[in-house]
Amino acid sequence: MSNVSEPHPHASAEEVEAAWQDTKLAQVLYHDWEAQTYDDKWSISFDDRCTAYARDRFVAVAGQDDWPYARCLEIGAGTGFFSLNLRLAGVVEAITVTDISPGMVEVAKRNAAGLGCAIEGEAADAESLPFCDDTFDVVVGHAVVHHIPDVDKAFGEMVRVLRPGGRIVICGEPTRWGDFVARRLSRATWWAATHATRLPVLRERWARTPEELDGSSRAAALEAVVDLPTFDPDELARTVLRAGGVGVRTTTEELTAAWLGWPIRTFECAVPPERLGMRWRTFAYRSWLRLSALDRVLGAVVPDALYYNVSVAVQATKTARSAIATIIWIIALLCAVVLGLGALLTVLDANQDNAIVSFVDDLARRVDGPFWELFTFSGKGSQDKEILVNWGVGAMAYLIVGRIIERIIRP
Repeated sequence: MSNVSEPHPHASAEEVEAAWQDTKLAQVLYHDWEAQTYDDKWSISFDDRCTAYARDRFVAVAGQDDWPYARCLEIGAGTGFFSLNLRLAGVVEAITVTDISPGMVEVAKRNAAGLGCAIEGEAADAESLPFCDDTFDVVVGHAVVHHIPDVDKAFGEMVRVLRPGGRIVICGEPTRWGDFVARRLSRATWWAATHATRLPVLRERWARTPEELDGSSRAAALEAVVDLPTFDPDELARTVLRAGGVGVRTTTEELTAAWLGWPIRTFECAVPPERLGMRWRTFAYRSWLRLSALDRVLGAVVPDALYYNVSVAVQATKTARSAIATIIWIIALLCAVVLGLGALLTVLDANQDNAIVSFVDDLARRVDGPFWELFTFSGKGSQDKEILVNWGVGAMAYLIVGRIIERIIRP
């Protein structure tokens, strides 16, 4: 691939021709070309509407644990839509963005400055991220993985730069069936809209110029080059597992919402934008919301693979130190449980002839260590008092010391 490090919005004919044979060059040229108008094209904003969308997509697949993530990397960030709106929602704090397109990174930084926050960013290939191991607390992306030729390698890189126990959250990737349906609906809408607006009664107000339509057609053709794999949800999960992730979860969204949404988007490209005002935008957005709510209900009976979008969340594989820390904590927890249970059975004067009671008592005496004679009592019931107090103190000590050691060892 050509080494393009600066925004390059106006490609030469030779570069465009070369892009047909070079997927990554096509990614750079197409997205540099799109960068300045991308937010308008996709109705991207940094307000309650888009902040709620980004937060809800994240929560749907990854939940709300561990917020806020201190260090966030967004791959294929585009203009910063996902990470910046997640920051506004309180999900992430410090942001680093990467995109194969320098133009997109430039716009993302500009958008961040407009929101009053500084972000780090650079043009980078998701298959070879320029960061050290264990750098970020969360890696996010939205509608990006389907632009990457080697998906396995990209997820391997995401796992590498993620700290142990960190999380990867990728949303908005097209499923095979969803993409199949969406493309055909879009083609049918494009044909119908461009032919209808040629009719004399509509031509003057609704037809776009041949030059504009030709540009849109070329964009659509190049878009077919940069849109690469589509995904089956189960296969996507297996891909992430191969990369070294654990606790993989996928979720799908947009069935009927996509059936309406893609024709709407295509229609918007086929007519002059000034003909579509705020009432149209309100209709489109509210229709999407209503159909998305319907799709969530239909999810109980409709197979995941039929939905348009799939999202995936995964945690990084734990290192050897993390595994050792976890084992130590589990051992300490089990010792505390045994001592606590032994003390409870003593207080209840459980039958010592019972095999389970005898086993628990014997096990407790094996793990009581230095706690057995920590406190001594005399008089009636002194032995029971010693067991209750010393084993109770021992249980607390195991919990406290075990947690401290676990936190020291864990990276």
